[in-house]
Amino acid sequence: MSTVQWTASGEYSDILYHKAEGIARITINRPEVRNAFRPQTVEQMIAALSDARNDETIGVVILTGAERWLSARVETRRYEATQAMPTAKG
Repeated sequence: MSTVQWTASGEYSDILYHKAEGIARITINRPEVRNAFRPQTVEQMIAALSDARNDETIGVVILTGAERWLSARVETRRYEATQAMPTAKG
């Protein structure tokens, strides 16, 4: 089974990505925060899913989480700091 664990220098830091025998496995790998999603996690998952989709040898994608959790939450503090709040138009 090939394993890709990229880092912040263009590689994944929040997920583990494995491909073997027609199966792609994406593991959210942030157990210290119960695999909470942050923008980087989503970006990395999209990249891995895109890679799996474009790989003709992959027929199944498994999404899992490290240790006990798939994902317990979203890190909203960090997310809210990077997003503009929409305003109501009247």
